[in-house]
Amino acid sequence: MGGADWKRRAWAVVASVIYAIACGVMTRWVARLTEDADALGTSASTHANEMRGMVERDCVERFGDVGGHVRAKRELRRLVLLPLRHPRLFYGDAPKALRPPRGVLLHGPPGTGKTMIARAMAGEAGVPLLALHAAALESKWYGESPKLLQAAFALARDELAPCLVFFDEIDGLGRARQEGDAACVYALKCELLRNLDALGDAPVAVLACTNCPHALDPALRRRFESVVRIDLPTPSERLAILRVITAAERVEVATLRRVALATDGYSGAALAALAKRASALRLEKGDVRATARALRASEDGHALLRALGPLTWESHWTPALRA
Repeated sequence: MGGADWKRRAWAVVASVIYAIACGVMTRWVARLTEDADALGTSASTHANEMRGMVERDCVERFGDVGGHVRAKRELRRLVLLPLRHPRLFYGDAPKALRPPRGVLLHGPPGTGKTMIARAMAGEAGVPLLALHAAALESKWYGESPKLLQAAFALARDELAPCLVFFDEIDGLGRARQEGDAACVYALKCELLRNLDALGDAPVAVLACTNCPHALDPALRRRFESVVRIDLPTPSERLAILRVITAAERVEVATLRRVALATDGYSGAALAALAKRASALRLEKGDVRATARALRASEDGHALLRALGPLTWESHWTPALRA
């Protein structure tokens, strides 16, 4: 009996030790799960704050700041601007016939003003602009990019609406899927598609631009129900763009017409660069003493422009075109 009693006591001690160890392991495991949950919550909060930093609530640009593109602006007023100004009429319980397209794709050559048009849309509608670029959604941590994208859509849907979400150069995110795509690239594309579908009836307009529409994933192109082409400006549109660019200058309309006719194939960005070259030539070609006096006497840039005099065809625009 004594031996059997000793064995029972020994097994009781062993069982107590095992139970204590198991309780300790379980406690540490639960604590670790709690820490991971807290870390996940902090990460989600961090992603949301990062996206909030990309929001512009008061865009100063207006359609009047975008020269030319009359047809495109007319289409965008109907497809995007009107619904954003009157969300109760076009979103939510609105009849299907009135609901705007979930996504609008702008495409055309580089430098034609696609990004400027998006900013002007937000300014005209008086809504926040959440501008996203592929580089802004890239993360050095595996699996973080889809979470950033999810945070962006959640912010637009739950906090900013009505608002405009703009994807600049969306081909950086949504190129056609290929066999060689990394898992993280595929996950980001799937997250983009899922979030576009999840917007539902929220008053969120999604605008995207690309120079290569045919390079986009077909599934993504289907989400952008309307496509608006932004072409290179015509001579009359180039004149309108030049008037906007040189609004602070004293340039004769006849001179601007000559510039517009001499710049076939120029984009809006190329015209802006040309105007900068012409303005720089005015400083170089002017009388040194007169320029120095103008610099000393001018309190701001507008006063300096008035002191330097107008941009002329012979002295400034022609050399700028040849440069």
